[in-house]
Amino acid sequence: METESFTVSEFASYTGVSIRTLHYYEEKNLMHPHRDRKTGHRIYRRKDAIRLHQITILKSLGFPLSEIKQYIQSDNMDLGFRDTLKIQEKKLKKDRERIDTSLEIIHRTVHLIDQEKEIDSTFLFSLIAGMQTEKQQREISKSILKDEALAKIFDVTLSEKMHSEQKLLNLFKEVKRLAGKPSDHPEVIRMLEKLQTYLFETLELQDYQELTQIFTIDLEEEENQEKINQFLKDWDKLMYLPLTKQEEAWLDQIVAEFFNQEEKGDNL
Repeated sequence: METESFTVSEFASYTGVSIRTLHYYEEKNLMHPHRDRKTGHRIYRRKDAIRLHQITILKSLGFPLSEIKQYIQSDNMDLGFRDTLKIQEKKLKKDRERIDTSLEIIHRTVHLIDQEKEIDSTFLFSLIAGMQTEKQQREISKSILKDEALAKIFDVTLSEKMHSEQKLLNLFKEVKRLAGKPSDHPEVIRMLEKLQTYLFETLELQDYQELTQIFTIDLEEEENQEKINQFLKDWDKLMYLPLTKQEEAWLDQIVAEFFNQEEKGDNL
């Protein structure tokens, strides 16, 4: 290719880069093919192939065209370029983390749909919101939960996460179906017993006395109420329950009644 010249179509065929892209690089002042004096047609040579190769390499490293221009115009790369590469490395790592998280969420969601065949969209998007904010959930939970409890909730396998999501989905269904029934209704009691079992299994607890020990603060102390309220506000910003206000109020009431009764029973 030392002495060869190419028309734009020949150069596109040779390099595998489309004519439209070559024109675009020229518009962005990244490439400067010669022009035939008589016809005005573009003429590409070896140096253009080298320049195109440099552009392709930097693009593959994630650099935008606006930054690529300054680097391909430099004859030498110095520590400044090294620092730029390190910044780009951090950006790509974040991108990879985001993509990995998205792929895991897709896998978990597909698994859930495969198991259920059909899911209420409000339930599904609530669960996905929970999947997307797991890191933030852990961060705000540090204000009231001990490290051991955080590990049991968040440091779990993919299989365990999918199992929990299945449990939550079933809970949402049961709440919708039973909302409004009294707390002593047999089906309501069974639902709450399942919830208690799930909670105790997740946290590896034996009784309510152990439940109080997972917190970094005393929930009964009035001075801690502000911290608890802030935690609840932060939690609401991250995800939502797929319930109406009436359903949520009913659930809060029966859960409080049930757990109070169970706690009293443990203390007898």
